[in-house]
Parts: sequence; C-alpha cells; structure tokens
Amino acid sequence: MARVWLWATAIIIAAGGVLSGCAGGGLPPVVRQRPTVFLTAYVVVDRDFAQRFGEARGKGRTTVNNWLAEAERQLQTQFPVSLTLAGVGTWSLPPGALDGKRIFQKYVPSTWPARAPANCLIAITGRKGVYWSGISQWPRLFLKAQAAEPVNEKTVAMLCHEISHWFGAVDINDARFPERTVMNYRDARFGTVSGRIVWDQANRRRMQQAIAAWKPR
Repeated sequence: MARVWLWATAIIIAAGGVLSGCAGGGLPPVVRQRPTVFLTAYVVVDRDFAQRFGEARGKGRTTVNNWLAEAERQLQTQFPVSLTLAGVGTWSLPPGALDGKRIFQKYVPSTWPARAPANCLIAITGRKGVYWSGISQWPRLFLKAQAAEPVNEKTVAMLCHEISHWFGAVDINDARFPERTVMNYRDARFGTVSGRIVWDQANRRRMQQAIAAWKPR
C-alpha cells in the first residue's frame, strides 16, 4: 500500500510540474544538482506509532522509510539534500505526555547507537493527542505522525517543515501571507500545491545559503 501511495504521489508531482508550467510557471523550478548535504537519520518510534503503523522491525520500518524517501523527493525539488535511513529503534513516552515542547526537551533521545552511521536523529510519536506537531534543533527532530487524512502527505509535509529549520527556515505567522508554503502552519493544504511542497522565497534563500555553507557533521 505504501508503494502505491509513493507511486501515486510521483505521478501527482509530475503532473503538477506540467500544469504549473502551462499556468505561467507558478511553482519554482526543480533543482537538478547533485546532493551536497547528506542527512543520514536514525529514527526512533514509540508504542503509539507501532499500534498505528506497525512494529519498528516490520511494517513500521517500511512506513518510516517511505516517509523519508518522499521527504527527500520533496526537498530535492528545491534543495540539493539527501535524506537516508540509518536504522530504526524505539523510544518511550510516559502516559499523558502531550506537550510537544516538553516531549522534545525531556524525552527525545539525545544519542543513537554507535553502530548506526547516522548524523541526526528523528523521534516519531504516533500519539494523536500530542499538541505541537514538531520541533527541531540540530541534530535532533521530534515529529508527531499526523492523524487527519491524508496522513502520509501531511506527515511528510511536517517532516520537511522541521528539517527546514535545520537549515535556518523560520515559521510564518501572518495569515495574510500570499504564498502557499510548508513553513506556514495556517495553510490548510500544508504547503502542498499540485503535489509539491512549496517554500516561500525568504525561507528558500535562507536554506540555500545554509546548504551552500554546510559542512559535514
């Protein structure tokens, strides 16, 4: 099923590029550069995630890998960034933990197994009641798997959002902002236009500058 979703998304992305070109090039052009920043993520999932998507060593791992693959595809429409999976482990949240900021500060692991060739960590919860859907501070990232349909599309958009903060992107809080962008939580479409995630111009410049100056970590 996950493969079907990725295949369908690829078709939508391709169609979106054609349609935007006919409409006068509303979407930024796709980057054709080789990746210069390589993010290798060790991902940890909690019990709530396993109940919704499957165990970390089974279907859950496939789900995580598909999310990362689609996030990489979306990032590469604008930025030379590679995102690969180094491994999947588990983490735990105590009952009643719902504050995303507190979860990031207190419960998200600060390290990962030395055997995993990773340079960053992504902690995912499947707990639907958590508020504040994501927080990131290099090299760690906290992500709440979305509950509203389409779950995969919205979760990938939020993952791209948090990764963007690693490269200096900032949140947009102006509801009047004219561009449809993943950096604006108030956009009901989560910044997805014609199957592609769109970054506003200011954040795109910030990220491009950070990526140009990025050094292996």
